[in-house]
Amino acid sequence: MRLVFLIFAVLALGMPSIGYSQSVGDSEWRVQNLARRAYSARKNGRFEDAVALYLEAYQLRGVPSLLYNIAYIYDRDIKDLELAQRFYRRCIAADGVQPDVARRANARLRIVRGELESKRIRTSERTRVLVVPEPTGIQRTVQPPRVSADSKPWWCFGAGVVVLLGGGIVGGMATYNARQFRESTLPDEKQEIRELAQTQALTADILLGTGASLALVGLVWSAFQDDEPSTAVNIGFGVDYFGPAVGGSF
Repeated sequence: MRLVFLIFAVLALGMPSIGYSQSVGDSEWRVQNLARRAYSARKNGRFEDAVALYLEAYQLRGVPSLLYNIAYIYDRDIKDLELAQRFYRRCIAADGVQPDVARRANARLRIVRGELESKRIRTSERTRVLVVPEPTGIQRTVQPPRVSADSKPWWCFGAGVVVLLGGGIVGGMATYNARQFRESTLPDEKQEIRELAQTQALTADILLGTGASLALVGLVWSAFQDDEPSTAVNIGFGVDYFGPAVGGSF
């Protein structure tokens, strides 16, 4: 009878130990499962879900590396630097944090602080408004820049010269391609070079004609302006041919 009592007492004392061990094992399994689900959620771009799962795991077991994972997601994925800074600090200050985890958290925290400071500086520069007080009793009149009437014909002449130079350059390109056309022996290549040369030649003719017309208008305009400064010249553009036309009365 005494032997049965001793066996019963041993079993009764051992039962709480067995139950505690099962509770710890179940908690560990749940934390690992939540961490795996959080990792998968982050990998698939569900960053908010990953944070929620890591927080749930941390509530079960206060492992500092879980805080580092949360801070890293806010830092690199969600781009919420304020929350990232907060969780990096919590990770560093947590009890039992491993030296390697603390070192990495400190390194990322320094980077986040620098980015926040740069962001604050840029925001301050954008919102800064410089107000210059106007002296009282003083009126300022801003005059638009004036273009001398004597210089207008020479602007026209100069524009004509520039267009003439452009026409000469395009004409030179057309001449070069014409020579390439004669030297080529491939039918497809000859056809392509021929079309290009024809286009360039036509463009050169247009530019040369337009440039010559502008230069001539500028010279004529300047000549009449020198003879009779008070006389106006009306310049129009004809529609029956390409190029400027001079019309009106002097």
